[in-house]
Amino acid sequence: MASYLQQLDATKADLMVRYPGWQVWYVPNSTHPGATWCARPHPLLNEASPEYLAQAIEQSDRERDATALTRSTTRSIVWSEQA
Repeated sequence: MASYLQQLDATKADLMVRYPGWQVWYVPNSTHPGATWCARPHPLLNEASPEYLAQAIEQSDRERDATALTRSTTRSIVWSEQA
């Protein structure tokens, strides 16, 4: 039988596979069962100026939007095929 942390790790791995481009982690609760789940998009951006950073953010947003649209379309197709 998997330990509680192994179960959380398995859930985390599943989320990371389902949502590429996101860093996923959890913080186990110390006073009651469960965990707090967190995510943030990749990539971490470092640029030489505010202007370059703005450009990098905009590019990252465009790529993320395209990925989300692809994921949404794929899920819609799979869902309609299952219905």
